[in-house]
Amino acid sequence: DLIREVLRVTISEDLMPSLHTSSYIAYKKLDTSFLPVLSQPLVGFEEQARSVVVGVEAAIEQTIDDGEILIIEGVHLVPGLIKKKMIKHDAVVEIQLVLIDEEIHRSRLARRESKKNKRATTYSEHFKEIREIQGYLIEQAQSNNVPIVDVSDDEDALQVMINYIWDTRT
Repeated sequence: DLIREVLRVTISEDLMPSLHTSSYIAYKKLDTSFLPVLSQPLVGFEEQARSVVVGVEAAIEQTIDDGEILIIEGVHLVPGLIKKKMIKHDAVVEIQLVLIDEEIHRSRLARRESKKNKRATTYSEHFKEIREIQGYLIEQAQSNNVPIVDVSDDEDALQVMINYIWDTRT
């Protein structure tokens, strides 16, 4: 979300309208009539993700060049969008985080809505689209051999990620 926010400040809404809205309704800023077979929420989300990945790749490249450590997380990190040469670098670890249990997912979104964040207020209204995007992310992770970690239990998920990173780097 940080990289998307930086892009929102630097790129006008007139130039890239889909970037300036929530990922699950980005399609409303696009002309998707030419793609009636495809899911409009996924078309909008993919458009937004392709915009964000430019900033993500720049951050990864700079971090690798500097020999620093960086963790980038967010829904816009679609497996398969980041350049393969970056993903294959020894310093890069890609993991897809998901919430499999729908009720846990609903409750976490409700918790975010309750914090009165202006962007969070429509999560419950767009739960179907949010779950569709997650399904797409799972499909992309599977087709790109990216491990999928269910974050329903935070402590278990953290341990799975630590173990994966340790196993792949030793």
